[in-house]
Amino acid sequence: AAEAQAAEAHAIRARRGAARTAPAAFAESLRGKRWRLCCDSSKPALPDVPRQSGTQGIMQLYLAEESPTMNVNPWMDDLVAGRQLAEGATGQVFSMTPMEGRPLFNGSCTAEEMSVVAKTLVQGGNCKSGNKRMLKDACVASVFARMQGAPPVIPPVDARMMKGRMFVLMEHGGRPLNEWFEARHGVVTTEEPRVLANIALAFYHIADGLLRMHRLGWVHCDIKPANAMGVAHDGGGPERLKHARVIDFEFGQPIASKRRLLLGSPQYISPEFWREKVCEPHTDVWALGVMLYEFVHQRVAYEFPEVMNMKQLEKSGYKNSKAFAANLARFASIREGAPRDRELDKQFVIRLHPRLLSGYNVTQEHRRFVEALPTALNEMLVALLQSAEARVKSLPDVVELAKAFAAGAVALAQSTGAADAWDIESRQDGGLSEKCKSAIRSTSGGTTMWQHIQQPTLQACMQYDIMGTSGGC
Repeated sequence: AAEAQAAEAHAIRARRGAARTAPAAFAESLRGKRWRLCCDSSKPALPDVPRQSGTQGIMQLYLAEESPTMNVNPWMDDLVAGRQLAEGATGQVFSMTPMEGRPLFNGSCTAEEMSVVAKTLVQGGNCKSGNKRMLKDACVASVFARMQGAPPVIPPVDARMMKGRMFVLMEHGGRPLNEWFEARHGVVTTEEPRVLANIALAFYHIADGLLRMHRLGWVHCDIKPANAMGVAHDGGGPERLKHARVIDFEFGQPIASKRRLLLGSPQYISPEFWREKVCEPHTDVWALGVMLYEFVHQRVAYEFPEVMNMKQLEKSGYKNSKAFAANLARFASIREGAPRDRELDKQFVIRLHPRLLSGYNVTQEHRRFVEALPTALNEMLVALLQSAEARVKSLPDVVELAKAFAAGAVALAQSTGAADAWDIESRQDGGLSEKCKSAIRSTSGGTTMWQHIQQPTLQACMQYDIMGTSGGC
């Protein structure tokens, strides 16, 4: 293996040398091969690959080995790995595009239906624990996709092991909600009814999905905007959210397990979890409340020192500091129903953008909806951030309020010109045809792991739980 790596490194250096002497010919020689050709002038140039303004279609040349890409994957005979879309603690997600000029998967799939992404371990990741995390995540998503009354999810299409690493092919789920609602895309910052409708739909879909999950006996344990994907309606014009779905089930647990854990994202951890280290439904509901706060105010609820995960925070002693106490005190104030001082009061006052309705021919009914919206949002925030037992009991009522919020926001958006159809409810999409999925699972490279994620129950997926696993590739 070491000799093979050395030979490959030598080949790469030789190719780079060729690029310096004949960049146009070199670029042409790579066409059709599995290298990534990138024309993004915003990325830093490699020091020894010259910029070529006169070479058609090429501004900068990036070799696959020297940029975040997936240069080996089980579907590479039919799908080309593109740019990295996301990266988490365990996995990296890459776009996948159909290979041109050939039948896909023995002619069983069409390029039009092939909207998929692939997930694999982060570079340098721990293979044993990372592979198990990915297997558990795919298993839970697969069970939910087949279960009556489950939350809509992004279903896995295939799962394979290659060179000691897990690869999971999934249907394309859009992009994370934290990217959907960036600057000026919060409830109090937007002046576009369409954006308000997108926010309302996203929150309703996530809240409803969480309630369904809890009723099936499962807690997610890492609810946050980055772990929810939003997909847009097809067609031109301004972007309209079709549905939002929760992803990343690798930290999830059966509600009955009550295991002590040290996991999750600090900004969304409830006070009870900080004390007891047990993930329960109230942990998810608190995180949903923090998400709503961000959607409304377009700022994080409270901040932690950079690069601190749960384990680092536990070791640092930060949670015993005054700064940590001040973080939680902000939400303690809203839980009690009345802010303690003027500064806290300012942090929770909801004032909509004064131009939200300007320039539109809206009805009195729409105006009443907008006038009542700050009160309704505050009611949901108070319900989601109250004491543990009370917030769990209030979740069904919050889901009903969220549905009314979504319906009112969509009606407002439609009245101002966004007349295309909107879906209030989130549904499990059909996705790829069964014929295509069967061909993918039977003709791809590596070792199939599909039988491992086709478990009958959520409890069966716990055999892939990450606790107690270690070891390298």
